[in-house]
Amino acid sequence: MNTEVSFADLTHTGTTVDANYFPLGSAFIAAYAIENLDNIDVKIFKYPKDFASYLDETIPKVVCFSNYQWNLKLHYHYATRIKQKAPGTITIFGGPNYPVDLAEQEQFLRKYSAIDFYINEEGEIAFTELFKIITESKFDLAIIKSKAQKAPNCHYLFKEKVVHGEPLPRIDDVNIIPSPYLSGLMDKFFDPYLNPMIQTQRGCPYSCTFCYDGNESMNKLRRFSQSRINAEIEYISERRACSGLSIADDNFGIFKEDLDTAQLLAEMKEQYNWPKFIMAAPAKNNKDRVKEIAKILKDGFLVGAAVQHTDPEVLKNIKRSNISTEKIVALTQRTDDRKTTSFSEVILNLPGDTKDKHFKAVLELIDAGIEEIRMYQFIVLPGTPASKVETRETYGYQTRFRVLPRCFGRYTGFGEEFWAYEYHEVCVASKTMPFEDYLECRKFNLLIEVFNNGGMFQELLFLLQRMKILPSTLFKRLWETSHNNPVFQNLYEVFSSDEKKNFWEKREDLESFLDQPGVADRYLSGEYGKNQIMRCRSLALIEHMEAIAKHAFKNAKQLLIENKKMNEQLDVYLQELEDFIVCKKGELLTLNQPVAKMFHFDFIKMAEKGFNVDPFDHKVDSGISLNFYHSKKTAGDIETYFKQFGYSVDGMGHFLQRQGSMNLLYKQVAYS
Repeated sequence: MNTEVSFADLTHTGTTVDANYFPLGSAFIAAYAIENLDNIDVKIFKYPKDFASYLDETIPKVVCFSNYQWNLKLHYHYATRIKQKAPGTITIFGGPNYPVDLAEQEQFLRKYSAIDFYINEEGEIAFTELFKIITESKFDLAIIKSKAQKAPNCHYLFKEKVVHGEPLPRIDDVNIIPSPYLSGLMDKFFDPYLNPMIQTQRGCPYSCTFCYDGNESMNKLRRFSQSRINAEIEYISERRACSGLSIADDNFGIFKEDLDTAQLLAEMKEQYNWPKFIMAAPAKNNKDRVKEIAKILKDGFLVGAAVQHTDPEVLKNIKRSNISTEKIVALTQRTDDRKTTSFSEVILNLPGDTKDKHFKAVLELIDAGIEEIRMYQFIVLPGTPASKVETRETYGYQTRFRVLPRCFGRYTGFGEEFWAYEYHEVCVASKTMPFEDYLECRKFNLLIEVFNNGGMFQELLFLLQRMKILPSTLFKRLWETSHNNPVFQNLYEVFSSDEKKNFWEKREDLESFLDQPGVADRYLSGEYGKNQIMRCRSLALIEHMEAIAKHAFKNAKQLLIENKKMNEQLDVYLQELEDFIVCKKGELLTLNQPVAKMFHFDFIKMAEKGFNVDPFDHKVDSGISLNFYHSKKTAGDIETYFKQFGYSVDGMGHFLQRQGSMNLLYKQVAYS
């Protein structure tokens, strides 16, 4: 008789589906177990409601939980309830959200005492070997632990000590892991809310200290066969129910075969109109290949470089190697003809960072023409080199704790309702970054999100560049004047207030607050727990687009006057360009309401040339009427996005965080 084993890789659903992608990691382990064990049946779960219904009918002998920052507490609530209901059930956790230091590992296992075994690092072989020990011991924990039996990659507490199994070498040939797609394990997850996720390779050659995969054991690269990758993509295409695809590679484009993957994805989009967008981390130092991938995938792929910082000292501190700013410029310039959005990433308050360094890094990327700069806080992730005690002491981390946006909710287990939440640790100050400077940087990041990201005022920036005014000059001025702008005064106030009330100096104080009566309702209603920057960005663009545009153009005109570039004709053009941008990029949540407006410049022809033209070469004295609209297909795509993310300000914020590119929402333009 087979033993039933459940694998839970749950997402919070309290306000929306947070981790909106297939449970690939757990499915890999389940698929390998089915292939290599003769006596096992598996069930995989993503939604808490489904898992709770399953437990009402069946409590398996072994329950496995993934462990990420976005689901640890949720999973532990279920683990404790399972132990109360069926003490003999064995609970196994595994995943990257686990300390590096041995002492901290012991603290973790003591705190989460309902965890019987923890699998550290790669889990396929480790789980299979542990399961063999469990079955040989007739599912009796006392027998296993009394012998202090060691399973590879496995940790557990016994007699006040942690038993560590020998670390396994990384799986050299990842193709020994059966495809969870081709074996049918993933079929139940095709729905309008979850993006399919694939992995084409494992490992990362870089050693970034802030990243899980910066550990030495992850340095070796191993790739799945191209035939398998192709078969999975075709399988998913035929069953697609969601707009996007996630690729769980650390460096998509690092192998030349990734071009073949991109080509097949382009063919699937042509045939099925899927995937509409692809979420992937491009290779750090294979920019020519990334450029080719972007050319193949066109508007469905963000092209760029995740620099994380540009300061040499900061990069040295985090063991980070980057391409040069000059190469980033070359990369973005080559994408002008491909409808691709360029992006990069900067992390605030990395070791050695300062306010001036952070501003400089962001402004350098703006001058490089990056349309989407993702500015993240430095999250101190357990299990990363940056989380070690000695690293914290060296750089003088000052950290605070915050509930992860959307990672909370009320759930049920065995008929009992419970409140679950997740939080993480954010570095808000250090020896080189006072807390006050950190707060200023966060406000600056909000400004960049509003005025730069999504290419919101790209047409204006092109004009200023033709007039020999750097984009960074405008953004410095926008920052200086934003503090006297009523809209931004309000946004900064909302942002600062939200930031202040959502951060706690001690995790114990945060947990105490979260467990108070009525607090759950305050999170579920939206009073607490939002992504501050994305929410404020969405508010600005949805409710204040005209005021935002007015502020941008007012400051641009002032710079042109100061540089003696302004004249009456240019003033007319700037007013019409402002109107054009508002018509095309405003009213983001309004569909099926076309707008017609008269202009005296042919913006359609200018757009065909990327606005890198003299506007007066496209002047139409008699006037030209333009129609701004969403095609039936585009409107349908947008409806699909917001069915997945939520049709609201917060839904827009979730969409921007997960998908990134605003271009998918902008109106098309045609001659009336």
